[in-house]
This record gives sequence, structure tokens and C-alpha cells, in this order.
Amino acid sequence: MDLKTVQKQKEKILENEEYIKSLEECTTENEKTIDRINGENLEPLFLVIEDYAEENYIYPIGDTFGWHYTISYNGNNYNIGFTRGQGTFFYCTRTEDESMLDFKDILEGKKSVKTDLIKLKLTKLEIIVNELSLVLPERKVIEEVKKTYAKHNKQKRR
Repeated sequence: MDLKTVQKQKEKILENEEYIKSLEECTTENEKTIDRINGENLEPLFLVIEDYAEENYIYPIGDTFGWHYTISYNGNNYNIGFTRGQGTFFYCTRTEDESMLDFKDILEGKKSVKTDLIKLKLTKLEIIVNELSLVLPERKVIEEVKKTYAKHNKQKRR
């Protein structure tokens, strides 16, 4: 699918709730996993969700061959993702998994609660790195940041 077509479909998805309502109809109890909505590929829907998630520091659930996001809409939860094999397959499955995102927030462009906090902390980190760069070589600053990050991850796993 070419980039222009994907962009047009993403815009169509964000215009109103018709597309996501079709998702509800397509994923009935009888047919839980789908790869198309009204004959259209799910890639644009996945990309809309991915764009929103990245802007809000929300990360997908990964596995060996791809990843997915769990969204909610009208009381139903869906895993929307892709798998890679001999090509890329986009899919949607109704699920009981806890939702990461409310699709209405995506439609409204509503920020995640933690977005501003993360941006503030990243700005503070940038200031600290800039200050350190004044007294240490850049590679040493990078080395120290990596050490601190590795140390943090070890403590987090305990």
C-alpha cells in the first residue's frame, strides 16, 4: 500500500467513529479475529494507534514475530497488531486483556496523563546531559548514562 493511500485512510479513520464501529460489527463472538474491515486492510488503523501511542509514550506488547496494542471502544477490548513471516499480516482480535488505550482518546487527540510528566523529565535529562558535556567528553557522558540506565534496570528486575 503506498504512503499517500495509507495517509488518506488514516485521516478517514480519525474523521469519525464509523470505521471503529465497523470493527465492532466485524469482530462478533463468532469471528473474533479479522484482517480486514469492509474489505480494507487494517494497516492504517494500526498506524493511527501507533502514532498516538508514540506521541504519548505508550509502548506495544511485543512477541517474536510482531507486536500489538490493546485498545478499548464501547466496552469491548481489541488487540490490534501485526505479525511478520512471509509478509506482514495486520490483525484485530477481541480480547479480555486490559486496555492500554481508549480509542475515543485517539479520536479526540487527548494526551495520556503521563505524557507531560515524561516530557518534563526528558527536558531535565537533556539539561543535565548538556551540563555534563561541558566538562566531560561526549563519549564519557554517553557511557555514564548507559551505566546508570543498566544499573536502574537491574534494580527494577529485583
